[in-house]
Amino acid sequence: TLDAHRLIHWAGLEGVQDAVVGALFAAYFQQGRDIGARPVLVEIASATGMDAALVTRLLDSDADADLIRQADRDARARGIRGVPCFIVAGTHAVTGAQPTELWASVIDELSA
Repeated sequence: TLDAHRLIHWAGLEGVQDAVVGALFAAYFQQGRDIGARPVLVEIASATGMDAALVTRLLDSDADADLIRQADRDARARGIRGVPCFIVAGTHAVTGAQPTELWASVIDELSA
């Protein structure tokens, strides 16, 4: 999934990260598509407003691969083994889907 994570990174730079992540989830979980396949990634990028030719060139290069690998190493070093995991204020890790009450508690704790 290195290429999918690179696409997510680039989508963040373009302001379409939520749309790309949603499309990746739909492609994988609902449509059973291979989100490691570059044609699938380029199609998702294009459908969410990214430049398909640019994404193709980026995927054909090593652009940001080291950045994504380092982010993965950093997450694993923090003990993160699954998603979703949210790092709040650089210190609190909240894993899994959590109820609103838990998030309110985290925010209250950090505000204190």
